[in-house]
Amino acid sequence: MADDSTFGLGGSAWTRDEAEQQRFVTEIETGMIYINKFTASTPEVPFGGTKNSGYGRELAGFGPRVFVNAKTVWIA
Repeated sequence: MADDSTFGLGGSAWTRDEAEQQRFVTEIETGMIYINKFTASTPEVPFGGTKNSGYGRELAGFGPRVFVNAKTVWIA
């Protein structure tokens, strides 16, 4: 039920059970999941969603890469 949405920007789950925490991390399709904390945006971690909440990431090391086109150059 927690993943029954067409959106997937971020979510919070509250539990002390480590097995349940791992289930939230691996099974919920979202760009960000926070365990025992409300969702937040800080420049140190990537920000972005999945499904109808977009694709790609901003901030952290991932952010600048969305503005760059990688080019393969092979000189023989």
